[in-house]
Amino acid sequence: MNFTFSEPQSISPRKKATTTVLSQPTLGKLPEPNYQNMEYKKLLIGKNEEDVEMAAERVTAHNASSEYKSKFENKNNIRKPTRPQRGSSSFHRKLVFCFSTIVAVLILITIISIAIWVMFIKKTETTNNTTTATIDASVTKTTTSTTSTTETTMRTTSTTSTNSHTTTMNVSIFEKWKQSAITVAGGNGQGQKLNQLSRPDGIFLDKNKNILIADSLNHRIVAWKYNAKKGQIIAGGNGQGNRMDQFNLPVDLIVDQQTYSIIIADFYNKRVIQWLNQKQQILIDNIGCNGLAMDKHGFLYVSDTAKNEVRRWKMGVYNDGIVVAGGNGKGNQLNQLDWPTYIFVDEDQSV
Repeated sequence: MNFTFSEPQSISPRKKATTTVLSQPTLGKLPEPNYQNMEYKKLLIGKNEEDVEMAAERVTAHNASSEYKSKFENKNNIRKPTRPQRGSSSFHRKLVFCFSTIVAVLILITIISIAIWVMFIKKTETTNNTTTATIDASVTKTTTSTTSTTETTMRTTSTTSTNSHTTTMNVSIFEKWKQSAITVAGGNGQGQKLNQLSRPDGIFLDKNKNILIADSLNHRIVAWKYNAKKGQIIAGGNGQGNRMDQFNLPVDLIVDQQTYSIIIADFYNKRVIQWLNQKQQILIDNIGCNGLAMDKHGFLYVSDTAKNEVRRWKMGVYNDGIVVAGGNGKGNQLNQLDWPTYIFVDEDQSV
């Protein structure tokens, strides 16, 4: 076997062949670049210099090819870390935790403040609304050891207590007047007709909701039944005078539930008179009577504007009576009265 290696002495044709071989697709099957430096040297042992040079150029061309670059980049991309860094994530969690804690504390403080405020309001209302209600009227019983004044009217009660220059007003929580009302008696102008009144003073409401009225300037006692359009004369009505069947400015009245009689304060006649079945009886004479009351034991109370006092009598025994309020002359001291008018007696006999 004889090969004519001496013929390709000219270098230029050999280089043209090399350029043509590089474009063939079979060159892509060369060994991987990480291992080729060793591989192609093993294959070229015993070859001449031109063959070695051609093999080196092939390796260089393969390394520059797009297929090799894509494989190399893919390997590098696989090695790149895709997991987020732990430092920034931990900081974010701490920030969220701190913000949540602050919000929770603010909400807790707000709830506590509202609860304290509500408790304070309720305590204030409880302090300002302490009263005792009896029968159909509200009466305040005052037991302070210092200055105390009680003012009682029908359906309303107010108490003023003074202690070391401190004034406290206690008003019943359930005694709130409705702003709308209806007329239950009179309302047809001043006059003497049965549907009219003339300066009505004292009134009394019985169990059947009938209203008994001291029609003072008409000198009579009239009764208005529930939802009635006019009244009915039950005492007096015989003109002004001092006869037993007449009145001279009746100012107050009560009903004795035991005898069903009417007791009237006949002011200018200075007498307390009882009417029972159109029969009259003077109970107390020579007294500046103005207000009447009766307790649950049947004792009669009368306010005397002439003596500025309130006295109590036992029914059927009409002597001088017992002074239960005032009686120390006219004045503004706590043991004095000045023109006492209407009175009310509660279950404990407080006047």
